[in-house]
Amino acid sequence: MRKSTCVHKQERTNALAQAMVTQTHLLKQWLHKRTNALAQAMVTQTHLLKQWLHKRTNALAQAMVTQTHLLKQWLHKHQRKYALNQWLPTPGQLPEIRALMLERLRRHREALVLYVHILHSLGAAEAYCDRCSATHTHTHAYTHTHTHTHTNV
Repeated sequence: MRKSTCVHKQERTNALAQAMVTQTHLLKQWLHKRTNALAQAMVTQTHLLKQWLHKRTNALAQAMVTQTHLLKQWLHKHQRKYALNQWLPTPGQLPEIRALMLERLRRHREALVLYVHILHSLGAAEAYCDRCSATHTHTHAYTHTHTHTHTNV
């Protein structure tokens, strides 16, 4: 009977070992499927997050362009020096807006430094000089015409 008991123990041990191998195999398959599913979900979430961020970044950039454009229009309309000095951005902030405000304040050297050295835009500096030249010519012609008119009167 002892032999039979040993055989039964051996069979049970073999069956237990086989069950453990099967369980381990099934667990590995389950983990592999879950890991792949998790990895796929993470890829999908990352892709969706990138799309969302791209849309929000584009919307923010567009809003900033619109705000800058509106501010430029406002600056061209309002030329009161005391008001501009109060709202002048600090150096290093909003260099294009600062240059436009410095132009209105007739602080030409500072405006040109911004265009040339900070923004690295010779075209903007030339356009600035053209605007100043046109304004100076218009103002000079206006003053000259009115001076002669008063002299003749």
